[in-house]
Amino acid sequence: MPAEELEIEEWCAPFGGDGVDDRSLAPFATTPDARIIEMLRLAQVTSDDKVVDLGAGDGKVLCLAWHHSKAQKATGYEINDELVETARQKLIDEGCPKTYTIVNADVMEADLSDFSVIFTW
Repeated sequence: MPAEELEIEEWCAPFGGDGVDDRSLAPFATTPDARIIEMLRLAQVTSDDKVVDLGAGDGKVLCLAWHHSKAQKATGYEINDELVETARQKLIDEGCPKTYTIVNADVMEADLSDFSVIFTW
């Protein structure tokens, strides 16, 4: 079934059944790698950048930022506890440096002043 035809519950089923966390601004839905890579290209992310992903989900944006641009630092903010654990493990599995972290917090409380590139989806 094409992704466009999936109901939100089907997209989010691996992360808590209905994918809705009462604290979340939006349900989790993964972004295709090609789209993330294109966003990194358009943002001209380099090794000098500090990247933040608001609503980091499974951590894919941070991992691709490492593999495609070697940004010096990347932080993902995610409020869903299960996704935080998944994303943290993904950073380890993908060999991201210790300057790449997932923060279990509300994006509305995030201090973005240190970042040169801000991702939100």
